Amino acid sequence: MLKRRKKIKKDPNAPKRALSAFFFFSNERRQQVQQDHPEWKVSQVAQELGKVWKAMSEEEKQVYERKANEDKARYAEEMKNYREQVAANPPPQPPPQQMHMEQHQQQIQRIVHTVPQTIHPHQQVIMVQQPMNVNGAAPQQIMMVPHSGQMEYSHPL
Repeated sequence: MLKRRKKIKKDPNAPKRALSAFFFFSNERRQQVQQDHPEWKVSQVAQELGKVWKAMSEEEKQVYERKANEDKARYAEEMKNYREQVAANPPPQPPPQQMHMEQHQQQIQRIVHTVPQTIHPHQQVIMVQQPMNVNGAAPQQIMMVPHSGQMEYSHPL
């Protein structure tokens, strides 16, 4: 069974990452390619931009490389300031998980329901297992035992 990792939420106050030279190029040329080929899908526009980028000389790419380097410097400076700010004002930590096994067992209660006297005393034990739910939790087992006019079953809350 695969374990799912909990997705880490990004801080909306964190600085935006630096763009690469290709992204600066793409942002500048995308609109022109879309106007030239309005029937193209987004993936086809991206492929065309990639072809043009590969065909460019190093001198033509230098303009975009310079913009990318400036953006990297901006990002590094903003991250430095952001980390200092977070270190000065750390976010509140959630309380540690305090539920121990004993507390968990206390949450599971035995529920007794009265059933009409029509149950035969030699009736077998009934085991019901619910299918796995949509959240991926384990199936739940409920055991029902007839006992002198009462039906007992254990059910975790």
